[in-house]
Amino acid sequence: MGGEPVGDPLAPARALDSALDSLRLAAQPLITPISPLRSRRRTALAVLGLLETAALHTRSLAGTAELMPTGIRIGTGPYLVDEADRIDRNLAALIVQVAGRGGDGTPLEGGSGIPAHISVGAGGARAEDAHATRRVLRHLRRVDENIHGLARTLDMSVCNDP
Repeated sequence: MGGEPVGDPLAPARALDSALDSLRLAAQPLITPISPLRSRRRTALAVLGLLETAALHTRSLAGTAELMPTGIRIGTGPYLVDEADRIDRNLAALIVQVAGRGGDGTPLEGGSGIPAHISVGAGGARAEDAHATRRVLRHLRRVDENIHGLARTLDMSVCNDP
């Protein structure tokens, strides 16, 4: 979204939806209302809800990238790149932990709220650019919040937790 073409952004979003459908199907016996494992049922429902919300915002990011008019520029800055890298590291750590490959027990890195630190309209940015940047930032923040929610639900620690 920073101006460089990266191919079809919707293909990975479709693959994510397919994987989420497979997970939902596999978890069906656990989330049925008559399941005797109530605490596991609650956890499974919470995880599915967080994953579905993260997938929604990921699809929205992909759709925004796909429909982005040629002249629109998403605000880029070192802070935004750092935040995107932090989200990527947190997601990788969560995947390692869930996949059972141990991980080093390091807590996920907390964020201080992506939009709070980025001056969207700085440098004479056009209104269209500022609007697109806000939309992307809102979806990134929601994905970040869902990654942290998944970590907490799965008893992983997150820096800056109370």
